[in-house]
Parts: sequence; C-alpha cells; structure tokens
Amino acid sequence: MPIAEDVRYPHGTQAMLHCPPDHYLEVKGNYWKMCVNGVWNGSLGECKPLA
Repeated sequence: MPIAEDVRYPHGTQAMLHCPPDHYLEVKGNYWKMCVNGVWNGSLGECKPLA
C-alpha cells in the first residue's frame, strides 16, 4: 500500500511495509506501522537495492 502525502488515514490504521523485488527494507523497529493522530509511528524506513 503506497503511503502518499496527500492521503489521510484514520487513527489506528495499520500498514505493513514492504519493498519491490530485488530490494530490502532498511527500517528501525518493526515492519508494521500504525497511524496515530494522523502521523505514522516510527520511521517508515527506506527500500534499498540488493547488492
């Protein structure tokens, strides 16, 4: 599920972070994020190409 700046998600919405094939997700914490008062908890991380 892409997370766009102009889209609003209700409080409590959960998202699982993932990347396209041949990439990995560099993230601190877990892969699940929750919308808390309009803000995603924690860092969303970054997709990086596999070496």
